[in-house]
Amino acid sequence: MRIRLEGLLFLFVVSACAAVPYSAHAQDTNAYLYIAHAAPGRSISSTTNPELPVDLSLGGHCVAQGIRFSEIRGPFTVPAATYAVNVTVADATNPCGGASSFSAGVALAAGSTSMGIITINSAQQVSGQIVPVDLSPVPAGRVRAIVANTTTDALTGTITQGDGTSTPLSADVPAGTVSRISVVTGLWNLSFYPQGTSTAAVEGPTEFELVSRSVYLMVLAGSSANNSVQLIGPHMIKDVF
Repeated sequence: MRIRLEGLLFLFVVSACAAVPYSAHAQDTNAYLYIAHAAPGRSISSTTNPELPVDLSLGGHCVAQGIRFSEIRGPFTVPAATYAVNVTVADATNPCGGASSFSAGVALAAGSTSMGIITINSAQQVSGQIVPVDLSPVPAGRVRAIVANTTTDALTGTITQGDGTSTPLSADVPAGTVSRISVVTGLWNLSFYPQGTSTAAVEGPTEFELVSRSVYLMVLAGSSANNSVQLIGPHMIKDVF
């Protein structure tokens, strides 16, 4: 599978998912939020719509309507504040008025950029988490990918240059962590495997053509137990300098 993203150093930095977002603009009074839907309906039951369409509100304001599994939307711009987040069953006639699936409070700091991820917990219920988006300057000729592993699986990520001549480079991606991948621009192939195996957890490899000075948001969703691990995204943020 090839995804064009519009251009040998490889780095994985893994950290626990954090609720404190990265502050990109010290003087900015707004906060910026991307929303990733990484909750496959079939992880809830065999009869749930696989796309699991939902609405999402912040502080009582409906900001995302009919978002479906595998989508990443945003950024949504809101005043910095602490918000009540509510994920509800999608309702076209009464947006954000459907039955509540998940609710929580989240603090969005001034000048921050975050990614809110709709996920499925171990009880097969809709849940959520928020991770910081690192928008510190990206040097010319390089890119940054932010990969959140929302599965319950310990995975290994492997990346090779597109021509297939380079030695594959790999690093562990534990469940519930966020990984930062830094590479030069160009064509790359990315694969994920359950740790200790050689059987791919995600269909692929996925081929990426990465653009200089960009940030890419990706989310690993699903479970290897039912062969449903998928890579959500990428969503490209351009001109990060």
